Amino acid sequence: MSTSAALSIIQNEFSRYASLLTIVGGVFGNICILILFSRRWKNSCALCLLCAAIFNGLNIIVNVWSRLYATFGPDMTNLNVDLCKLRYYSGHVWSQIGRYMVCLACIDRYFLVANNIRFRIINRPVVIRSIIGGIIVFWHIVGIHVVILTKIENGFCSQFGVYNLIYFVYTLIVVSFIPPLLMVVFGVRGYRVMKRLHARIQPLGHTAAGNNGDTIVNRRDRELLYMVLVESAVYVSTNVLFPLINLEIGITNYMGRQKSPLYSQIELFLLNLGSVFIYFNNAVPFYTYLMASKTFRKDVKELFTKFWHRLVG
Repeated sequence: MSTSAALSIIQNEFSRYASLLTIVGGVFGNICILILFSRRWKNSCALCLLCAAIFNGLNIIVNVWSRLYATFGPDMTNLNVDLCKLRYYSGHVWSQIGRYMVCLACIDRYFLVANNIRFRIINRPVVIRSIIGGIIVFWHIVGIHVVILTKIENGFCSQFGVYNLIYFVYTLIVVSFIPPLLMVVFGVRGYRVMKRLHARIQPLGHTAAGNNGDTIVNRRDRELLYMVLVESAVYVSTNVLFPLINLEIGITNYMGRQKSPLYSQIELFLLNLGSVFIYFNNAVPFYTYLMASKTFRKDVKELFTKFWHRLVG
């Protein structure tokens, strides 16, 4: 067996088990987030994370299923142009909405603890709902170019020609540059301000501003910041490979470089690995929240305890 053939088999098996793990763990985790955040974590940041969980779950259900099916037979997105366009469009748009909801959560946490009271307007439910709605509409409109220009050539669903290179540069900017930048800038600044306020934190049931403009932050708000920071760190560390290998493929294809079967198979393997990391981010938030927040762990335990009591009667 040749090296490229062996790599193809490894890639197929890896995709199969990674997709299964993503579907089971991701659907379960996002459902738990929806239940918990809709009941107990009712503030502007939780609303952002709840919305992210909705689109993460949709992305897993619609797109990871198709990836799993392709490991048992022909990839239908390479045979049907409508399915081809749908997977690229929905995968891109819903992933972007999830990413930028986390960015918005980082911005929300920073503005919550910022000394400038005028910034806290974003923490109002009516304002955050308007911004969330704007983000959802924005990405569904911006992503239309994927529907128009994605096509099937030589039995493969992708972008081709000049658009191939443009698309990869575009994803490098909107996937690998802007979201990590926003997460790092506002997440780190929010964490630093929170540390300065740590001595003033009191176990209150609400968040208030002192006479001098300082903020008193309750435990849930503080732990929401930690949860967002951990999720941001996971995102930054796992969303580097996919755009970079996409860019390499786009540049070499545009230049007309001749590639050996092994080279092409390595590219495809790395592209598949990067895709796994992308969908991994849709599945992992629930588990990062468990690691980051003691209060969240307590709420999860209570949720499962109540469910068990109802189950056994």
